[in-house]
Amino acid sequence: SETRMAANEWDILNPAGIPAVCMSKNIKAILNEKVKKSPDAHEEATGNRYPDDDKRVNLRSRTRLMFQDPSKINAGPLFPHRIAYKALKSSSTADGEYQQACWEKKIIDTKEQFEQTRARIGDEVSEIAAAMAAGNIVGCADVSASMTWVGKSPEQPIDIAMGLTCFISCVASDKFKDLAFSFTSDPYCFSFKSPGGVPMTVAERMRAISRHSGGSTNYVGLHKAILDLCVKNKIPEAELPVLWIGTDGEFDMMG
Repeated sequence: SETRMAANEWDILNPAGIPAVCMSKNIKAILNEKVKKSPDAHEEATGNRYPDDDKRVNLRSRTRLMFQDPSKINAGPLFPHRIAYKALKSSSTADGEYQQACWEKKIIDTKEQFEQTRARIGDEVSEIAAAMAAGNIVGCADVSASMTWVGKSPEQPIDIAMGLTCFISCVASDKFKDLAFSFTSDPYCFSFKSPGGVPMTVAERMRAISRHSGGSTNYVGLHKAILDLCVKNKIPEAELPVLWIGTDGEFDMMG
């Protein structure tokens, strides 16, 4: 793929055949967009890099069409938290479509892995792995101030915690789907659906969690909030969720 790009053979590139890392690394070129400036509204059809180059414009069009069918995306080696971070920061409509398509393909792949695990339940599968494979899992992101003290984005603890919490909300069973928690001084329960009931995109989920960041940690309060959720939704004891917590472990003193 990169050889054909270097040879200006954009017209014979098959976007579905581009490896995941290559696509992620070169997405701006593939979409015919400048690296530091997203297309304006009147440039959406062509891109703003070489808008008069039919080869580049056609590849942009074919690639965006592919995004409508996430099953055609190669996303295997891409980490969910990096996809989520890029989706949050993207100012390009087409790049946002790419990140969302990658996100949805990761969901497809993970659910297939869950099916494989369920087929082995009773053998070497642990109780926690079985619960996760059943989708009985709720993610919680520690979004307290200490989560931003180490590393650089998108590899700060808060980036990883937020991204994976959003991802878990997409692969959970119907009882816990589109639900998540964050905890600072006051734990918060998210319902990742729009007022009309439509599930949020990955970028919308990340923005929702970002609005509740900062402060200290209330770990005990988090567990109380989870229990309240299970009681409210009448979750049977056998289907209580695994709680995945993305944290740096800098908890407040617990009484």
